[in-house]
Amino acid sequence: MITPQLLNALVSPDGVIRSQAETVFQSLTVVDRVQGLLTQLCAGDGTEDARLSLLTAVLLRRDILKLGPNHASLLQELVHPLLQTFSSASLCRTQAGHCLAEVCASLSLIGVDNNSNNNSNNNNSTVDQVLPIILSAIQGNLQQGGVPSLKLVAALADRLPIAYSKFAVPLLFRNSPSRRCLPLHHR
Repeated sequence: MITPQLLNALVSPDGVIRSQAETVFQSLTVVDRVQGLLTQLCAGDGTEDARLSLLTAVLLRRDILKLGPNHASLLQELVHPLLQTFSSASLCRTQAGHCLAEVCASLSLIGVDNNSNNNSNNNNSTVDQVLPIILSAIQGNLQQGGVPSLKLVAALADRLPIAYSKFAVPLLFRNSPSRRCLPLHHR
């Protein structure tokens, strides 16, 4: 079980304590670690110890990448709690946004694997269902220039360029106060 005490022990300057904590942490399954780290990230508001929030997010992102195609449903279940943490006024917003981007990237890879294994031309992956939910949830904050939302959009665009362009561009500019685009002049 992931607890604040275990996370503190993972960054302990005492090598013996840190080694014991690493042994306990590694003995947990990846699924248990992901669920425990998610609980810790969502439960903390980031004000108690920003260092632990950052560690939790880094460990969660690393373990999200270890989840394979068998864990697509778990990845989908991560979206709503991470989005709630991202939408809250906590100091963990940026970390939760990075975790959301990793979840979407993993779902995208699972979708690509499923499509190639099925020899199908159907590109309707799970990320196609999740990405519009995330973008709709952060749209208001984006229009107000919210930095964490801009960072999340940048992370999504970086990790999912094709899926991002498919959904984000029309969605983000649909309700934009200014739809004007400057013409491109070619010399």
